Amino acid sequence: MAHEIEFKDEGKYLRVILRGHRSREQEGATLIETWSTVAAYCIEHGHTHILGVVLIEEPLQPMAAYEVGHAPHTFGWKHAFRLALVYPDRVVFESNRLTETILTNRGYQIKVFTEEEGALHWLLK
Repeated sequence: MAHEIEFKDEGKYLRVILRGHRSREQEGATLIETWSTVAAYCIEHGHTHILGVVLIEEPLQPMAAYEVGHAPHTFGWKHAFRLALVYPDRVVFESNRLTETILTNRGYQIKVFTEEEGALHWLLK
């Protein structure tokens, strides 16, 4: 089951709010489906700077982080995208650092945060 996705054009960036729950059995596939939808929206509407606010309370499993981190090209994610992800829950934030590391090492512009102020500062610099 895909996450609920809300898009809001903020002018200089696109705000994406993700809600839902993680399914252990389909976690990687659900994330790939979710980020495929976001990538398609960004391409269609010409967005490259994305602020993702993730309101999902369950931590990300390492295998799902690995799946997403090694497949961005398969779901349309572009190196031109700059993605700041906000995880208000500290445990969920920590569980997503592996994805950040994998994607950054592959040349993607992504950074995870626990609050929006720092995320916006990084995103718009």
